[in-house]
Amino acid sequence: MSTVANSLRAVIAILVVIVVAALIWLLFIKKDDNNSTSSAPPVHKTVAKYTAAALPGAVSSAENPVYWLGAKPGDEYELTLISDGRAYIRYLPKSVPAESGETFLTVGSYAFQDPTAELKKLGQNPGSHTFTVPGGGLGMATESASQHVYVAFPDENVEIEIFDPQTGSAEQAAKRGELTPIR
Repeated sequence: MSTVANSLRAVIAILVVIVVAALIWLLFIKKDDNNSTSSAPPVHKTVAKYTAAALPGAVSSAENPVYWLGAKPGDEYELTLISDGRAYIRYLPKSVPAESGETFLTVGSYAFQDPTAELKKLGQNPGSHTFTVPGGGLGMATESASQHVYVAFPDENVEIEIFDPQTGSAEQAAKRGELTPIR
């Protein structure tokens, strides 16, 4: 019997070592998605206010086209460039500083693979519709977010969002063909 008891003690000791090793691995060695350091570069954001004449130079560092609705009398333009491919042009009265919390007309340009296909798909949802944009573009709007319109142009991997606090104005601007790339 002592041989059986010794064998049992040896098996238990081996199991304890295995469990302890597994716990050490789980707690201290294994890197899961929440604890591991990402190899993705950090996202950087720059925000500054520009005149219409200065915008082309300011967007020259953007990897993708940056769209806007053209110059508006009395406005200056807050440009936000984010290193993940997003860019925003916000139309500000001259008296409003950059990064103010106020809501103004804004055009966002987002790096996006095949945005036209995505807008076609989203446009089939209840309460959504698509429309033609001059220049061969496709627009998509929803009843629930009538201040926002999304636009894509063929052969471009950029999705454009127009936000206008005045309900319905964003869609009208897209339909009139006001969207143009700054570069």
